[in-house]
Amino acid sequence: MKTNATDYRIYGRILMVLALLISNTFVSAQNRLCLEWNAEKDIVFEAGTLNEYLDLDKYKVILFGEQHNNVFDPQIKYELITEAHRHARIRHVFLEISVSNAWHFNRYLHTGDSNLLYILSAKRQKTPYMHFWERLYLFNRQLPDTGKIVIHGIDFETTSVFQTLLELAPAGAEIPQGLRRVMDTIYAHRNDPPLKMWNVIDNKFVLYDNASFVKTLRYVQDALADNLIETKIYFGINASVVLNIAANRTPVEVRAKRRNRTMSQAIKKITAVQGFNRFIGFFGNQHTSYGVPGSLGNNAAKLHDINRKDVLNISEIAYNLKAADTAFRIRHFQEIVNLNGSCGASLLPASYVPGFRKSADFVVITDIYRQ
Repeated sequence: MKTNATDYRIYGRILMVLALLISNTFVSAQNRLCLEWNAEKDIVFEAGTLNEYLDLDKYKVILFGEQHNNVFDPQIKYELITEAHRHARIRHVFLEISVSNAWHFNRYLHTGDSNLLYILSAKRQKTPYMHFWERLYLFNRQLPDTGKIVIHGIDFETTSVFQTLLELAPAGAEIPQGLRRVMDTIYAHRNDPPLKMWNVIDNKFVLYDNASFVKTLRYVQDALADNLIETKIYFGINASVVLNIAANRTPVEVRAKRRNRTMSQAIKKITAVQGFNRFIGFFGNQHTSYGVPGSLGNNAAKLHDINRKDVLNISEIAYNLKAADTAFRIRHFQEIVNLNGSCGASLLPASYVPGFRKSADFVVITDIYRQ
């Protein structure tokens, strides 16, 4: 039988598909950690599993580049934080949140008073994130004082900062003359609605203008910092938190470049002042990716007593097969879905994931659709 060029092309495509299937089987069997779903469609994490696969005890810095979903992220964050604490002696946690929000989370971990969480976004209170904080509180409660978890917020302040500053102020105390105007401003904005940063309208990415909020925020920060003595006297034991809020000049914007710079500077300062070099951090992919110049992932290796081999960088791919636009938002969509197979989530070296070889050390792929 005569074979023409078309036949060869067909045979070639068949061989490519077979090679991909064989490759995926090899990755699945030899290099992938498959995390299963339970009956409630939660991912099952056996104790010690992540450490056994990732060798967490080898690292000083662990970064997780997330896609900001409320389904899988609360689970993986809890597991990574607690496993890193047990096996890598890491208790400092950097988050993509503000200084003022971090204060609430630290107070909650210390007291268990859920009222401290109510000031934060109501959206998160109705998601697994509330369960995440409850679990973390219970874990933290049984730790010795020297091993307690500490939350560090290094991203921009949001409108909840005004209510937080009122909480930090001494109840019933007379306000010094130099702070009266700024405290009036803070009080006037105590019920400002949450910031709107972006939206997708008619398939277009739209950025919102928050210039008015930024102007008010910078005035408040400058006034508190410029009246240093009165700020220290008035806020007393909370003055250090207030001054850290005043010093937080991370740009209020969606773009990652300038925020990466200020957040990297914050990490460098906090680790130097507080004297630690072991931490875990959770940020969006554009903040952690090795492929983004000036990212936290690249800058981590420049910290004191930290080398590239001390850094573990994990990137997340979260997909939903029921969402029509998922395939358009994820590069190499079908290949990546095939790598996860029937698992609820899969961990594997980044070199096996198309498009992520130069972005991270490992990749977690997860199906966030829940029936």
